[in-house]
Amino acid sequence: MTVIAIDSDPGSDGDVIAATVATRLRLNLVDEARLLERLRRQDSDIPAAILGGEVDGLTGYEPFPWRTLGAKLYLELLRLAQQDQILLHWPLAPLLLADIAHVARIKVSAPLSVRTRRFAVQCGCNEQEARRRIQQYDEKTQFILSACFGIQAPASAETYSVVADTGWLPAADWADEIVELAHDAEFAPTTTSQAMLRWRLLQLPQDPNVPILCDRGTSPSC
Repeated sequence: MTVIAIDSDPGSDGDVIAATVATRLRLNLVDEARLLERLRRQDSDIPAAILGGEVDGLTGYEPFPWRTLGAKLYLELLRLAQQDQILLHWPLAPLLLADIAHVARIKVSAPLSVRTRRFAVQCGCNEQEARRRIQQYDEKTQFILSACFGIQAPASAETYSVVADTGWLPAADWADEIVELAHDAEFAPTTTSQAMLRWRLLQLPQDPNVPILCDRGTSPSC
């Protein structure tokens, strides 16, 4: 059983790494769009803007039950993590699955200048517009983290099994590293890690106003 969770910054080539690793390890790749589209099919009230890179379309949904959406997102991630041979490419997946020992958690990033140049090529825009879109995407991710899960700070480096800087090594080399990591005995499921996964499925809060996860340094409810 192989479970990999990848958090990648726009322009970092994380999508290239995710696709390469999924192909080489024969994993079922579930990215952000597929995950959220699955939820939107179940609940048409979920804002369509949540699938885009802009945060402006989300802030107008203040009455929306974001914590309920957070519970649905978390439940879907846990269900997917129970499957054999799965790669989850979504910014929050490594953080939300941080206490499941057999999940390999990967962060893919690069210096902002490098990401801006790459993203400008990808979106066919100038670097100023690329930087604006990257900022909007980062704001959207933080908005979802806070509104859905009550977490005010991004994940620390300790959350990840590997932090891949594609400004230092190209995506192909990092894909090699992750494929090798996936075969490490550390990430083989154990009775304990599988029990934690099942326990998490049973521990989702009934009250949508109670954070599923939170920043223990800032939230008094933890």
